[in-house]
Amino acid sequence: MSHLLLLSVRLLGLLGFLAASAAWTGWVIGQVLTDRFGWSQWLHWIPTPVAIALAVVAFLGLRIAWPRRRRPTAVELASREPEVYATLDRVTTVFRRTLLLASWLMVLGSVVRFAVLEHRLLARSAANPEGIAVMHWTIGEGSRLPYADIARRIVATDPEVAILTDAPWIGVETDITEWLEAAEHGRRLRFRNFNVLTRLPVREARMLIAHEDFALVRVVLLAPELPDGRLRIGLVNLPSNPRRARHEIAEKALALIESVEVGELDLVIGDFNMQRGSRSMRRIVDALLPPNPPRRPAARHAHAEGGHGYAATWSEQLPLWHIDHAWLGPEVRCTRYDTPFAAAYRHYPQIAWIAARRDG
Repeated sequence: MSHLLLLSVRLLGLLGFLAASAAWTGWVIGQVLTDRFGWSQWLHWIPTPVAIALAVVAFLGLRIAWPRRRRPTAVELASREPEVYATLDRVTTVFRRTLLLASWLMVLGSVVRFAVLEHRLLARSAANPEGIAVMHWTIGEGSRLPYADIARRIVATDPEVAILTDAPWIGVETDITEWLEAAEHGRRLRFRNFNVLTRLPVREARMLIAHEDFALVRVVLLAPELPDGRLRIGLVNLPSNPRRARHEIAEKALALIESVEVGELDLVIGDFNMQRGSRSMRRIVDALLPPNPPRRPAARHAHAEGGHGYAATWSEQLPLWHIDHAWLGPEVRCTRYDTPFAAAYRHYPQIAWIAARRDG
């Protein structure tokens, strides 16, 4: 009975190893292919914490299914062909150690990607970041706390620019109106599903695209500390339907962008509903911030320059995905990038401090 139980446990360990390894491989494929295809976008949505758990399960399953074998006794060795047995033992030992090393690398690779690339848990934030604080927050209806709390949080953050997506009521909150009135150039701009609260003088503000669930707004603000004395922002909102292929959304977005005159931009920010690393998002960003090396390098993500700690903006119940993004043009840099905790709302906000890019 005990022998049968041992075999059952080892079989479960083997099945766990195989299933977890296969699922982890799917996560790797998703990270490599991202959302180039409709089927690969689902693999790209597998959260890295799940990949870490799968790697741990694979390692433990292998240890259970194939434990270290005890050395045979002299009597057992004498009853076997020494050379054949020694060769077989070496082969199985190397194979087992190779699988264990691979499973360890699975765990290590997943943890490093999570802690260093995705969330920069080891990076320190700038205590007093220089530059213009630009806040973006997708809110929408159905928040579990009063809307006045959202207004108070915005005022407490005190950015120079606050961009609210799907928050048409925000301009009537007393805290917001008083906050804007206290600034010499305080002003509220409204475009379809965007509310732009700015304390900087507005030079230009126009809706470029308002097509179904795709929106693009261009706002130019006066900012003497930046090149040409202005901050040119592109506000983006992309479809959120998870059943739509991201690459098809990108094709539609590119066609719309080509139909309008966008102009030069320093910052592209908004709710992309795509994760960092997304090939579809990269194509859209390259159309808005076109690279032209060496004089105009490719756009950089604000998180890559100023990000620190855990970075996720969705969802409110289980923040595992970073789908709200800020992309930098060639003339600016990000001195700090935050995604502060904000319970009871659809998304977490993102805040980027934008400064002039240093030479070299």
